[in-house]
Amino acid sequence: MIYGLTDAPATLPRVRKLAIGDRNGRNGAPQKLDHFRLTDGPAIPSAAIVKSRDGAGQRPISLACTLAPLDPEQILSTKMRSYRASMLWCHGDNGPNAERRDPAGKFRPVADGCVGCEHNPNNHEPGWRPSRGAPVCKANGRLYVILEGEGATEATMISTGSKWSIVNLSGFIRRLAGLGPQLWTIPLELRVTMQRISTPRGGGQRARTALPILSLHTSETVPQLMERVEAAAHGRVLPEPVEVKLLPGPGVSDESVDA
Repeated sequence: MIYGLTDAPATLPRVRKLAIGDRNGRNGAPQKLDHFRLTDGPAIPSAAIVKSRDGAGQRPISLACTLAPLDPEQILSTKMRSYRASMLWCHGDNGPNAERRDPAGKFRPVADGCVGCEHNPNNHEPGWRPSRGAPVCKANGRLYVILEGEGATEATMISTGSKWSIVNLSGFIRRLAGLGPQLWTIPLELRVTMQRISTPRGGGQRARTALPILSLHTSETVPQLMERVEAAAHGRVLPEPVEVKLLPGPGVSDESVDA
């Protein structure tokens, strides 16, 4: 073992990256999408596409998958991130730890981290807006899954800048983690749905916007999930799950949400 090298946390190679937005969308402006968009890597396997907004599977909205065989904190990696000219400028944990790129291009620790940082919207009143051209930190989540039809070492990363998606995904993964460590044995469905979000915009007013939200679902009941996890721990093989009513993930799951 080489300390600081081979003792690092286990990872999987990323073969594909998906997003639900396009930084260079309509007229070159960032655009939210109502479907998954391939940004890097090979095409999505047809076996993984459960539902698409078109008949050709080019705009998938539901994917069959399992969680990547990693620790729960690695399955969904979350950070606050800020960009300048499409380049990562600062990142942190929304707490005492943060790093910022210096003029030479190297990341240096930031005193007090994200606490008290003027670029962190969590340090301002609801409805705060940065001055024109100033960088702003946003929540960023990276979910690692294994798509149906691919090997267990071919991880697909789904990137999201939506705090509502992060709440949905992290809550669901925490709930599954309570059943046992064999999370990657559970068949899941990853969906993107358009939901109306209500956010404060200052002056006591609120803005309602339709945004794409990510959520994980399972077709198995809690007893079935517990049996599956226990069987995996003891090397037993279970039959394929019977289709039942989908269980909604925790957090954002209804038509309209207030923030």
